[in-house]
Amino acid sequence: MDKNKLYLIAAPAVVSLICIVLAVNAASLGSQLNAERAKAAGLNAQVISLAAQLTGQAGQAGIINDLQSSLDAARIDADAARRDADAVRRDADAARRDADAASREIEGLRAANSDLEARLSAQAAALVPAAE
Repeated sequence: MDKNKLYLIAAPAVVSLICIVLAVNAASLGSQLNAERAKAAGLNAQVISLAAQLTGQAGQAGIINDLQSSLDAARIDADAARRDADAVRRDADAARRDADAASREIEGLRAANSDLEARLSAQAAALVPAAE
């Protein structure tokens, strides 16, 4: 056989084998591409889910910050109320001491009044027999 005839027979066979190999590789790459697309779609779904969770957590963080601010304000108000209550207690104690002092002074004045009334009665009694 002639080399040209051999080339004419072998060339189409080699080209056919190359085409078959390329077709198998193309099919394999196509299935890998489809698998990667499915994986990418799954990852996109996870990203969307995580984004929704982060949005929810951001909202919860905002609520937590608002609650913390409210708690801090309530603590400040409670501290102010405690200070006001202490001031009222001090004023009440001072008023009680003033009332006790006034009571003692009133008792002293009553005792002095009773003493004066007794002396006045004694003097009046001394004057009445003398007038008779």
